Amino acid sequence: MSYTLFNFEFTKSVTKYKHIDDEGICFVRQKTERTNKSIKEIGMPIVSEMETMIKRWGNEPLSDNLIFSYLEEVDDPIKHKHLTKDLTRRINKRMKRICGMN
Repeated sequence: MSYTLFNFEFTKSVTKYKHIDDEGICFVRQKTERTNKSIKEIGMPIVSEMETMIKRWGNEPLSDNLIFSYLEEVDDPIKHKHLTKDLTRRINKRMKRICGMN
């Protein structure tokens, strides 16, 4: 499952608090992990707006907790796809409203 926050795509592997440290979010892309011999970790800082959103709507910050409960762990790929489409639709709708496009 993936979703976008400030042009950054989060995947199922990056949705837990254990990927957040003092410097930001660090992770290895799933595709890179599967296809490359040399694994390079990607890191990005958490900007204040992201931190505010995580604190306001995120789950309790425990290492194995998902950051957002909407992104529950689902093993069924069809349900994953439906959740992803629904979340993307909701985010896009609200972003248009914020930007005054709707």
